[in-house]
Amino acid sequence: MAKRRRRPASTQSELPRQSSKTTDSGSLEEKIYLDSYLSNVDSTTWQDSTEEEFTVPVKMPTREEMAVRLVPEFFMDQYNEYQDDENIWHTTLGVMAGGVIGILCDWVSGKFSSITGASIAFLVMFVLIGIVAFFWLERVKKKKKAMRIKMKYRE
Repeated sequence: MAKRRRRPASTQSELPRQSSKTTDSGSLEEKIYLDSYLSNVDSTTWQDSTEEEFTVPVKMPTREEMAVRLVPEFFMDQYNEYQDDENIWHTTLGVMAGGVIGILCDWVSGKFSSITGASIAFLVMFVLIGIVAFFWLERVKKKKKAMRIKMKYRE
């Protein structure tokens, strides 16, 4: 937790006062005065506002637990490809689910459309693509898990 610093009360009154006649940007004299004041502020005029210290117990892991297992770059590339494929199929599944929900909401509200052949065709298309995306997503997840196990237990 970072410690906050504040100015002592004696130096807070030394700040330039802004006159009521100035614009949002202030006058040139006030800017120059403020710049010169800030450049002359010594770091010793700041003090800690809180003196609280928090401590937590630290447990160091054993040497065996800190060991790093190196894997070939090919495995990492393959794993990243599986992760990218998983993201693609997950997004596709979400878009298709959104399309189904949109059509169903449109049917329920009934303000702008009714149940037509085109909306049924789109609903069926969204459901079929969603089912395919779900099965491909599960397939890619299994491959990714197998690759993770392969990397973890590779000697």
